[in-house]
Amino acid sequence: YHDGLLIFEISQKEIWNKASADSTGLEAFFESHQTDYALPERFEGMLYFCQTKKHLKKLKKHLAASNTASDSLPSQLTSGVNVKTGTFHKGQYPALDAQLWPDDANKKIAKNTHFLFIKGDKKEAVQQELNAIKGQVISDYQNHLEKVWIENLRKKYKPEINSFVLEQTKL
Repeated sequence: YHDGLLIFEISQKEIWNKASADSTGLEAFFESHQTDYALPERFEGMLYFCQTKKHLKKLKKHLAASNTASDSLPSQLTSGVNVKTGTFHKGQYPALDAQLWPDDANKKIAKNTHFLFIKGDKKEAVQQELNAIKGQVISDYQNHLEKVWIENLRKKYKPEINSFVLEQTKL
């Protein structure tokens, strides 16, 4: 218990507080790892998965008449259409990939899945700002500081394993 408290205290001093207080080090870490924090190309909107081509035609007719994107569908469409709203990434749905990111493999896979109608916007990949994801960057920076700290401890103190005692603990 005592050793656990000591490790906690040292970890707090060497890693957690250091990462929160060291704004220069945090910014340098973010700059050197910017590609890890990029938002990939994605689609934001609604996906309408239709069971049949007939449902797809009815859906298009309904959406053209109402002129709004909505989760609520008329009763004749609710049994044949599944609606998903949100942010979707490449590789999440083959039918979406075939429409937005077409290549030969996607077209073959999506051909026999669902009839898909999409309403929304394709967003390009963007680099996020540090302020928007500061919590995630601090967490990653803490992990980095911990690895560096442990490496330095291993270099300085050269741990040795007493194999006899280790074998005795397995019994």
